[in-house]
Amino acid sequence: MKITGKELKTMNIQEYAEEIQGEITDWRRAMHQFPELGVSLPKTARYIAGQLDRMGISYSKCADGSGIVALIGKHNTGKTVGLRADMDGLPVSEKTGLDFASSNGNMHACGHDSHAAAALGAAKILKAMEDELPGRVKILFQPGEETLDGAKAMIKDGALENPKVDVLLAMHTMNKENVKNGSIEIVENERHVYSASSDAYIIRIYGKGGHAAMPENCVDPILPLSQLIAAIQQIVSREIAPIEPAVITISGVHAGNESFNVIPDYAELRGTYRTQNPFVRTYITKRLKELASAVCTAFRASCDVQIEEGVPSLVNSPEVLDTIADTYQTMKWKQDLIRSSTPLMGGEDAACFFEKVPGGYFMFLTNKTCKNSYYPVHNAMYDLDDEILYQASGLLAETIVNLMKK
Repeated sequence: MKITGKELKTMNIQEYAEEIQGEITDWRRAMHQFPELGVSLPKTARYIAGQLDRMGISYSKCADGSGIVALIGKHNTGKTVGLRADMDGLPVSEKTGLDFASSNGNMHACGHDSHAAAALGAAKILKAMEDELPGRVKILFQPGEETLDGAKAMIKDGALENPKVDVLLAMHTMNKENVKNGSIEIVENERHVYSASSDAYIIRIYGKGGHAAMPENCVDPILPLSQLIAAIQQIVSREIAPIEPAVITISGVHAGNESFNVIPDYAELRGTYRTQNPFVRTYITKRLKELASAVCTAFRASCDVQIEEGVPSLVNSPEVLDTIADTYQTMKWKQDLIRSSTPLMGGEDAACFFEKVPGGYFMFLTNKTCKNSYYPVHNAMYDLDDEILYQASGLLAETIVNLMKK
């Protein structure tokens, strides 16, 4: 029997989530077929807007039209609870062989299609019980998570204001081996850190090119480049305490062309660094600039250092995490509540929202194989069990209601 909004007043949120299971799966599979990149997601935004229109949910657009802010609730008093759902893909060519696989050269290899679908499911549940809500809900459908600039764009455009968001939820689906389908994982530690900051750097080295057989007439930029690689690798091992997690990666090196007998004028290296401590983050930024200048000066070259500031560490609110955990324990389909103390070294731009608003971030876990093997996120073979996304929608909706009541 189809559950209506009026019947939902006496029905359980979880039962309604089960009722719309097929829709949520269909939404995910539809979006999976046309992944878009960065902060320009015109087709994805149109699809999300179309579903919201069908539900009768009002919304506004931001971030050049690719960000959508949906608003549910009739009571101006009480809390406004936010739910963030990222929805961009990756430049990965899909190899899953799924019937609904992408064919445009991009892929939802990080599960953002499932985040958007689960948020749509939560929106449908909450809209059906709108008269009962003691506050309001803002659902932030966000572009540009992979490029770490979508949250900043939405904040700049006022997504957290009018009404002001008081508390925020965010979720990431993940496919993991040896977990029960539908388990969740939360990260709890002394600093309440879920994920690392993420910044990028480009170091450009300028020399004086010339004949490879006459280096005395040149300033070879490759020599300081090679020394700088070794120096950068020692920042973490020699200058940062072993108990402070930090990673500096050199991900690209370029110098010269295909000529064997030419010393180039220019060389470049680039990479990323991740930390969980803002003081360590500041220190690495400072040392990259100092080392580049000192090494290049020692070898008669010059340089410039470009730091591309990404996102800070994501810091959870313990109170919000407790609400997520307590709500999950009431779910009829609950599996394992996994508590980890180890933060991720990957970056997550929901951290920008969490700087402004207290929030909680958790993992929703499935254990589906693709062609009888498990694959990690960002892999061309990645897939997840979208037939249980209704459980994530139910958990999100019920947690939102519980946060309103606090």
